[in-house]
Amino acid sequence: MPLRLCLTALLAAPAFAQDTPGPNLDPAARATPTAVAQLALAQDVYAQALAQNDPLAMLTAAKLAGAVDMAPVTRSPETTGQPAEAQPDSHSAPPAATAMLAQARAMVAEDDTLAALLTEAETGNSLVRAGTVSATPHTLPAGQTDLWHLPFDGGTLAGLAVLGDGDGNLDLTLTDANGLALCLETAPADRSACAFVPAATGYFTLTVQNHGPGRNSYLLLTN
Repeated sequence: MPLRLCLTALLAAPAFAQDTPGPNLDPAARATPTAVAQLALAQDVYAQALAQNDPLAMLTAAKLAGAVDMAPVTRSPETTGQPAEAQPDSHSAPPAATAMLAQARAMVAEDDTLAALLTEAETGNSLVRAGTVSATPHTLPAGQTDLWHLPFDGGTLAGLAVLGDGDGNLDLTLTDANGLALCLETAPADRSACAFVPAATGYFTLTVQNHGPGRNSYLLLTN
């Protein structure tokens, strides 16, 4: 399923009006790619590489993911809703960089040129890092909804992503403390990324809904 990049369209709107407060966004700032977005892109390229049996695309996905460091962070959402009684659970997590590398090695095993590129990519990743992201795994049954309360600093680029395992359709909504939407993704996908610059430090609510058909073990990533 294709990645849906939820770069908010509200950046051009005023951060605060005189009578009616607007969304908690810096109107002068522009979101730029983050390490979070790079990992989300890697997942999308990986899915395309598998679907098309494309070793070069798989190598690209492995290189993108391998250049990002993930720091495990313990966070717990509020989970509501009634889970569906019967639901598939084919995958335990979205593929990690190591799994992408293993798949890339298998696909390029008989191609000396691509094998050399893979070795070069591994060496390059060990020297040049794209950044570190905070990662929290969570499993959400079909029919249920997670609410995450996430702090972001004002004036600093905030990036987040939800990377599903492919077992269910995950919809994403991000709102500020006033309940105003900053990012929204409702397409039939389970991978989404969002980037924005808050006008002020505060908490934001990320809503993740699993519309099924299966239990989805996803990663929440933030910068």
